Parts: sequence; structure tokens; C-alpha cells
Amino acid sequence: MLAQQRVEVTTVGIVTGEELRIAAPQAGQIGKLHYAEHETFEQNSVIADLDNIALQSTIDALQIETKSLEDLIAEVESQPVSDPARDLMRDIERYRLELSQAQGRLRVAQLAIDAASATVDMKLAAVQRAEHLASQSALTPSELSVRQDELRLAMLELKRAKLERDVESESVRDINAAIERTQQTIAQTQKTLPDTVSLRARLEEKRTELKEAETKQKELSIRAEREGVIVHMLKHKGELVAEGETICIAVVGSNRWIRADFDPIDAEHLSPDMPVEILTSLGTGRRYDGIIRSIAPRVEVDATSASTFMPARRSTTVIIDPQGQPWNGLIPGQQVTCMVPIDRNFFSWTK
Repeated sequence: MLAQQRVEVTTVGIVTGEELRIAAPQAGQIGKLHYAEHETFEQNSVIADLDNIALQSTIDALQIETKSLEDLIAEVESQPVSDPARDLMRDIERYRLELSQAQGRLRVAQLAIDAASATVDMKLAAVQRAEHLASQSALTPSELSVRQDELRLAMLELKRAKLERDVESESVRDINAAIERTQQTIAQTQKTLPDTVSLRARLEEKRTELKEAETKQKELSIRAEREGVIVHMLKHKGELVAEGETICIAVVGSNRWIRADFDPIDAEHLSPDMPVEILTSLGTGRRYDGIIRSIAPRVEVDATSASTFMPARRSTTVIIDPQGQPWNGLIPGQQVTCMVPIDRNFFSWTK
């Protein structure tokens, strides 16, 4: 006869949660790993550093060149400079300020021209409509005269704006010419005037290059967007990685659940909301209460079974959530024992 027996189904599960793949921002070689598997990290923490020997060599060379230029400029500026030379330098600075102001006024004048042109177009259209209405006696001569006067005023405003634009353009040309003449004078007296202008320009260029290189070097740090726990470290120190390649998998956020694979025959007796007992170490570990969230069949086909026509391995994946209190103490990636009491049918032979 068919009878039932209360048994406890046991399997191994893995503590997991919301997974985050942490990838390399660019290609390189793993230089240092700051975290190992099962270690926790904070948001924006540096998980690993990439080595780029060529970039580091560039930074070292730029630092040396920048320091040399700074020392050279300090040495040149410590030498006495003639008063005429100082005056010429002050003239250039003054001209440049005047040029900037004149260019600003020129832009304002151009905007005024654009506005006046739009007004003229509008007034011209109004006069044309008024002339049409006047030809049909729908508009009095005095009203037509008003429209025509408005058009003449708009055209005068446009003419005035263009004159102001021409004046500012001439001012810009004059200042540029003055700067060029002063620079020619400086060039003629170069023997008595230290060339700190070109040295400073070169220094700023090298500083910019150094800043860009250091920014690229900072980008070699692989950071985590959120706090979490490393569960799988896929790359190790010295290994090469491509841009966008995953170096580790982490579990982020505070939500935790367990993924456990059950034998399909046992899984037939499982259903959502069934209680599960969780043990961290069989016989001696802590116990936690869980509840089944979902059940889904899974088929695993490996290369051996595919080539030898062996049957694929079948299992049922069960997702288990905390029941009641949170699972404080369970770490993502940790293996636990999951036990579920079920009623299993069996044949009982009686006389």
C-alpha cells in the first residue's frame, strides 16, 4: 500500500543578492587588488589598480620637464630687466585688455544689427500691408504715413548700429596693430629682454599635458559604484584585461537571499512559502529561518554530455528569502545547508 513519511530534504545553497559586475575602464594589467573574495567595501572604493608603464613614464618625464622650466623661469626673472622692457610688457598687457573689451563691444554691436534688421523687416512688411489697405481705401493716408515713418526710424536705427559696428571693428584692428608693433619692438630688443613669455607659454603647455596624463592615471583605478561584498574575483595581479572586461562580481545592497539546487524529484514536494531551515555549518553553526520565494527547473549541458549524447544534468533552483528577522551574519558567497521537511510517498508491504 502507498504511505507517507515525513523526511527532511537537504542541499547546499549559496548566499547571494543583487549582483554587480565591476569592470576595467580601459585596457591594462592588474597592478594591485585592494580586496579579496568575501571582503566588504564601501561605495566608490578602489577595488583594483591597473598598471600602465608607458603612461607612468610619460608622467615622470613631464614632471621633470615642468620642474626644469619652473627653475629656469625663476632664474631668468631674478635677473635685472631694463625699464623700457618692463614698459613694453605692460603695454602689451594693457593692449590685450583693451582688445578684449573692444571685442565684447563688437559682439554687442553685431547683436544690435541683428535686432535692428529684424525690426526693419517687420516694419517693411507692415508698410506693404498698409499700402495695400490704402489702395483699397481701407486705411487713411495719415495711418499709412505713420507706418512709413516707423519704417524710416527702423532703417535709421539699423544704419546707426552698423556705424557702431564699423567703429568697433576699426578699434579692434587698431589694437591688434598696436600689439603687433609692440611685439616687433620687443623682438628687436630681445638681447636685453629675457624671453619669459615663451618660457611661461611652454610651461603652461607642459602643465596641461601633465594634468591630462594624471587624470588618465586616476582613471586606471577600478572603483565600485555601490557598497557591497566581493563574491567572485575573476582576475588576479599581473593578468591583462581588456576595456570593459569584468574583474570581479560583487553583491551590493542590503537584500540577501539563498540560491539552492534541489533534486527535481524532491523539488516536486516544494512550493512557495514553505519554511526552510538554514545552517551555516552542519551540526555546529548558527541556524536561520527562511521561506521559499520561487522554484524554477534548470538543465545543465556540459561539453562531455553534448559530445557523448549523455543525458543533461537536471536540477531545480529554489530561491529562499529570510523569514522574520534579517540574516545578520550571512555573507554573500557563503555556502550554507538548506533543510526542508517534506512528506514523501513510499510503498509499505503488509501481510
